[in-house]
Amino acid sequence: MLPKHLKIYRDDAQKLLERDAVQDCEFSGGTYQIQVGEAWAFLQMNSQGKLIDGFCSCDEQDDNQGCVHQAAAYLYVLGELEIPLHFRFERSFWNFLCFIFSGIVDDDLTPPKNLEEGHYIYEKIFEVKGTTKKGKEWIKESIEKSGQATEDTSIKFSNLPQEELALWREGNPSKELKYELSFWSDLAKKLFLLQSTDHPYTIQFQGPKNKLPDKIEVKFDDFQLTFTLPEVFWPLILPTLGTVESSLKVYGLEEEGEVELYFDSVKGLMEIRAKEVEPEKVASEKEGITFDGWLYVPGDGFYPRSKTGLFSESVLTGNRVGELLTRYFPTVRSLLVGEKLTRKKVTISYTLSFDKKWNLRISAYVFKPGDLSQPEAHIFGDWLYLSEQGFMPYKGKEFYSVDTVIDYSDMNNFVSKSRSWLSSQKGFETHQANIEAQLVYSVDESNCLRFSSRVAFDEEVGSQMDFGQWIYIEDEGFYQKSTGQLGLPVKPEQTIKPNEIPLFIRMNLDELALISGFFGKKCPVEKSGLSVQVYDDGNIFIDIIHVRRPEYENAELKFFDEYVYFPGEGFSKLPIDPRIPEHYHIPCEIQGEKKLAFLSYELDQIAPFIIDLDPRLKKLEELQLVIQKIDDQDDSLNVKLCYRSELGEVDGRDVLAAVLAKERFVCTHAGLIDLKQDRFGWLYQLDKKALGTARKGLLLKTLDILRLMAFEKVEVPAGKSVRAENVRERLKSLTEFTPPSEPILEGFQAELRPYQEVGLKWLWFLYHQRLSGLLCDDMGLGKTLQSMALIASIMNTKRRHRHFLIVCPTSVIYHWQDKFHKFFPKCKVFTFYGSQRSLAGFREEYDVLLTSYGIWRREKDLLGQIPFEVAILDEIQVAKNYRSKLHGALATIQARMLVGLTGTPIENYLRELKSIFDIVLPSYMPGATDFRDFFTLPIEKQQNKKRRQLLSRFIHPFILRRKKEDVLLDLPDKIEEITYVPLLPQQQELYKETLEQSRASILREMSTEGHPVPYLHVFALLARLKQICDHPAVYHQNAEEYEKFQSGKWERFTEIIDEVRDSGQKVVVFSQYLTQLDIIENYLRKAGIEFAGIRGATVRRGEEIKRFQEDPKCAVFVASLQAAGLGIDLTAASVVIHYDRWWNAARENQATDRVHRIGQERGVQVFKLVTRGTFEEKIHQMILRKGRLMEEVVGVDDQTLIKSLSKENILELLEDVEFSRED
Repeated sequence: MLPKHLKIYRDDAQKLLERDAVQDCEFSGGTYQIQVGEAWAFLQMNSQGKLIDGFCSCDEQDDNQGCVHQAAAYLYVLGELEIPLHFRFERSFWNFLCFIFSGIVDDDLTPPKNLEEGHYIYEKIFEVKGTTKKGKEWIKESIEKSGQATEDTSIKFSNLPQEELALWREGNPSKELKYELSFWSDLAKKLFLLQSTDHPYTIQFQGPKNKLPDKIEVKFDDFQLTFTLPEVFWPLILPTLGTVESSLKVYGLEEEGEVELYFDSVKGLMEIRAKEVEPEKVASEKEGITFDGWLYVPGDGFYPRSKTGLFSESVLTGNRVGELLTRYFPTVRSLLVGEKLTRKKVTISYTLSFDKKWNLRISAYVFKPGDLSQPEAHIFGDWLYLSEQGFMPYKGKEFYSVDTVIDYSDMNNFVSKSRSWLSSQKGFETHQANIEAQLVYSVDESNCLRFSSRVAFDEEVGSQMDFGQWIYIEDEGFYQKSTGQLGLPVKPEQTIKPNEIPLFIRMNLDELALISGFFGKKCPVEKSGLSVQVYDDGNIFIDIIHVRRPEYENAELKFFDEYVYFPGEGFSKLPIDPRIPEHYHIPCEIQGEKKLAFLSYELDQIAPFIIDLDPRLKKLEELQLVIQKIDDQDDSLNVKLCYRSELGEVDGRDVLAAVLAKERFVCTHAGLIDLKQDRFGWLYQLDKKALGTARKGLLLKTLDILRLMAFEKVEVPAGKSVRAENVRERLKSLTEFTPPSEPILEGFQAELRPYQEVGLKWLWFLYHQRLSGLLCDDMGLGKTLQSMALIASIMNTKRRHRHFLIVCPTSVIYHWQDKFHKFFPKCKVFTFYGSQRSLAGFREEYDVLLTSYGIWRREKDLLGQIPFEVAILDEIQVAKNYRSKLHGALATIQARMLVGLTGTPIENYLRELKSIFDIVLPSYMPGATDFRDFFTLPIEKQQNKKRRQLLSRFIHPFILRRKKEDVLLDLPDKIEEITYVPLLPQQQELYKETLEQSRASILREMSTEGHPVPYLHVFALLARLKQICDHPAVYHQNAEEYEKFQSGKWERFTEIIDEVRDSGQKVVVFSQYLTQLDIIENYLRKAGIEFAGIRGATVRRGEEIKRFQEDPKCAVFVASLQAAGLGIDLTAASVVIHYDRWWNAARENQATDRVHRIGQERGVQVFKLVTRGTFEEKIHQMILRKGRLMEEVVGVDDQTLIKSLSKENILELLEDVEFSRED
């Protein structure tokens, strides 16, 4: 019964127990802490009740760590039944009862309420009360220290698994651990130990009639307890009542005499058979209360209505039989029929032998070899059964099965692991002596490198076998090999997996060279390098390939990264360039986002090491775009084109598909194409519709082809076939802007100069191609006439009534009216302007709608509904700000063609260029971000000439710009233009007020018969009105605050200045009012425009003239007509502005001739500003009527001119005028 190391203390231990030397006992699971005398013994048992560890606090322990206190503690734990206390406690009444009540109070770790010393209560549930001093002290101590257990101070944590400990540390212990740490577990163990040491006690049950008892009263000598038990828990308590003495008896449990046990040795099962039961124990004959399979008879006890507990099953097999024998040995011994049963352990022994295949066969036996292999022999957990000896516990079992076979291939590991056990098996011992062996290697079918040791066997010795690290010699056992290569890192029976072989060889080159035949003398591979191929799905596959020597062409070689193996010759290092990146030493597939990095960078890096490159990945020396066919389809073109290289060609549709898929590279039969090259920019502005069909090719607009030709150098098919000639003709017409027919100018009364005819044909070409453009000629070159000629050509061609739109600054509305009236009178112009504007009658009676940018911005919703054939946007640069409301409003224009007019070289300002193109050709320019990245930043920040050239080609078909010096031979020497401007609202009010103040008195004087005309008063009035027409600030003599006033002349003047400066020309401006000159100079100063000038008071006239003539930064010359009208040379200018008119044509011409004279290398443009609707316009008309008669007046001034007017003329000048007012 005692473990071997404690058996010598048996007698002394029994004497200690007889003297009641055990003072205290604490246990948790299989861990015990027992006070024996003055010493504390600590024991730990496993789940089978075997002692696995023990020590003592005494100084008497022997070399085996045994002592009498441990022996006494062990005997105390086993007791007379030889079943450990903790086994018995688990099935005890006290354990079940207290566990139930721990749950009733919700596992509350807090102690009961203290009523008085030694008296505690959970109201209506539980009550404990000490009846002696000793009992009161124990109750107080156990309750107060309850729940204070820690890992360091309590044995309750010694058997817990790590998972359970982790939950406890997190504050979330299991229900079982809560119970173990609580007062209830301590109470249950206390009551159980008192019962186990034969302390007297009573258990009484109380309750109402016709119901189950609901109170359990327990009394010991030192205390008493009362439990209030809910009815639902009775089924749990009943099976344990048999472990205590109580006033109620429980029938039908496994007590002796009620059942018998029979063992079937053939089937290996335990049968449980019920014996004949006494009449009073038959539940069916009793009357009482039934519940959950039980019958309660008050005053008697409980009867099962079916089998319960251990014997609820009729048959037990396998480990259930072993569990029965271990835990209920005394009960089984009394119930087992016809079989022997002992607790004395037997030892299992083994026989060992090799079969013909050198598999080791091991057979277990007890008394004689083979007895456990008999059919009627069985093993049940820790018990075994033999037919004649019966049941007995055993020890020494080494294998799971009775008969075990160790396969030959596993023998090496088995011997190494079982050396100690084999040493006890005769003829199979393992020896310390070694046998000399030679290290050899092989590469098996799975490409593993295996090392082994080879021994030269002695033929005179009995049977021998090499098991790798071990050599078996018959009747002697196992000897370990030792290799001749001492110190090698390679061990016999070592296996290197295929993927580990290269590193293993590199790490052990010198050592492996010592193994015979490991390295070959000649490498079977002549050359190694990379193969880079493209799969059908577009992924790239890279692998190292090898060119074999001719004699190894058909040899079965095995490759391991940089090594090759040939059976019989060994390993050789492959001729792989060490610069090849490591990650390409094994096959790899490049896909997804990694392809971009590979094609952008890595492909070039590994190029020197590639010996087989897929042609689709080759970088191209030359790639041509070939247009093969062009056919019409509705308003589009079917264009069959391809990209052709020295390798082959690829359909343009495939390239566009790659662009639409947002790929950077496309692998084609023409080679690897990098779509980030500038030349492919035209493709990025196409959509899916442009893919067209495989047979017809891309579906493009003329605009797309022009964009293509800006990016690409196009090759056309050679030969005389109809298709080839058609392609060449189509492309020629596009590049030379050849219209399909000549424009017809019937009814157009202006004679176009040669360069203007070129401009008209360009516009005519764009119109027929359903395109738009920007006419950007220098000011004075006739942009207005060319636009009108386009309208005339369309009106003469189209039978159906078409409408045209002209949008311009307010200051040039009259200019357009005059030009139409003079040069194209049959065209009916509808001016949509002023506060009383209306579209009534426009659609039916008019051809052209003329309006201002301001009106269009306000009336865009109304005007945007009208379809126009052509829209002319004069001075389109006013809409260059893409964020402005005007820019957005112009996008609402419905027109087949839009023509923008400007004298500003807009290509110098890239963002403005895009903004204007977005109005006339909304789909042509790239988006804002792409335009910035592709054009703006490279050109403006990096000074990229190629991008600037590309942009120039890109916009070339849609911009026509001629400078004066380019068409000098076509120009007249001087172009004079009367520029009409309106009175703005502020001017209108001042003009009317001034006119009304003086007109009445003048008219009275003139109506008096015989009274002379009051010329002096007329002249004074007209002078004031003239100042108002110039600028209200002139009238108020307030040049410093000129910006507070409005002026139509001033607005047109600043527009002309801006246009002249943008075209790089110089300008001379004349005015007869010094205040107006002051205003002009103030404006120029604020705008940062350098100027020179002459007035009557100017002293250094020569310096001012020289600076203007020679300084390229000095752009404006400001002069009074009287001071600079004669005797000076201002030929550096090519533009003259007469801000206000002299009513002496000769004096105006003399002033103009300061610029238009010998030495002038460009044509001179003269602007004469006239305010519409005022006396200025009427005087101008009078001058025109008088013709040359006015020019022949020599030496006269304005006052003289007034005196030459008749009374009727003066009355005409003083008439009321109607002003058009923009709302």
